[in-house]
Amino acid sequence: MASPIRWGIVSCGRISHDFVTAIRSLKPEENQTIAAVAARSIEDAKQFAEKHHVGKAYGSYDELIADPDIDVFYVGTIAPAHFDMACRLLAAGRPVLCEKPLCMTLRQTQELVSIAREKRVFLMEAVWSRCLPAYRRLVAELEAGTIGEVKHVTATLAFAAPDGSPVRKMSVGGGTALHIGNYPAQLANLVFRDQRWSDLRTLGHLNTEGCDSSLSTSVSYPGGGMATLMAGFDVTMLNEAVIAGTKGIIKLAPPFHSTTELHLPTGVVDFPLPESVPDASYNFPNSANLQHEALHAADCVRKGLLESPLMTLEESLRLAEMLEAMRKAVGVVYPQDDFHYSADTLHFNQGQCRGQP
Repeated sequence: MASPIRWGIVSCGRISHDFVTAIRSLKPEENQTIAAVAARSIEDAKQFAEKHHVGKAYGSYDELIADPDIDVFYVGTIAPAHFDMACRLLAAGRPVLCEKPLCMTLRQTQELVSIAREKRVFLMEAVWSRCLPAYRRLVAELEAGTIGEVKHVTATLAFAAPDGSPVRKMSVGGGTALHIGNYPAQLANLVFRDQRWSDLRTLGHLNTEGCDSSLSTSVSYPGGGMATLMAGFDVTMLNEAVIAGTKGIIKLAPPFHSTTELHLPTGVVDFPLPESVPDASYNFPNSANLQHEALHAADCVRKGLLESPLMTLEESLRLAEMLEAMRKAVGVVYPQDDFHYSADTLHFNQGQCRGQP
């Protein structure tokens, strides 16, 4: 049996619910447990803990961070809180799996990566697509030259969201690029992994709060490749991805970011969802696939790795750069764009992230 991995869950929202349900569904021999959860109120934490059979619940994140019986922390807070929370954990020497986007801006991402490297603590952005068996098979097929030289990637991901949805609100870091545009972007980066884009152009629409409600991005690469990436919250699209090469195509069946089917030139390969506990319920499509992310992150921690080989810190920096270019092209400006490590980033200013006096 694998050595035990004890998780600490930061925030008790919908994605944390799905992630914890996925961990509870792992086979006993995987030896993963939820040690403790924390929310901004003890009532929310206790309710979440009772639902998921977790022994400890905290009404403050500081208590959770100080808990010695945790091996790795999952950060499922709203996106604007990611930087500060991950920073506090890294300062305490605690390994972190942080939901995407890792940070709100490229500058924050650069700083957080720098801190993780300086403190020599594991940090991974939770781009769960990279951990899926279908994506690992995709990489193997591309490396084997199954479809020859890749020339084009097309990826669409859009869901019709209600007007009052958090994904449309500036106050919680809403917007298409950071919430779901990262999935098409990470796929393009995965396929053209050895190239930085040479040109990127985005068209889109903003809502009344200044968040991007739809985006269409064209990307070109110096090797002759191109990507067409679309995302939005106004309509529901096919949500599939197609990778075209000189010898054929590979299609990731919808929803491509959590796909269970890979269409190869030789036929369709199925990747069934892992089994879940009898009382499982999920908020997002195919969230049972989060088991693969939990298994991978736990494996990294057991091996003492400082970053994931599937979603490296350089990949997070590359993704943050692309997402920033996309949303700025249509005029999205977040408060974090004026991030100067000032009073509103208390933990950095006090030197806590870097262990300074």
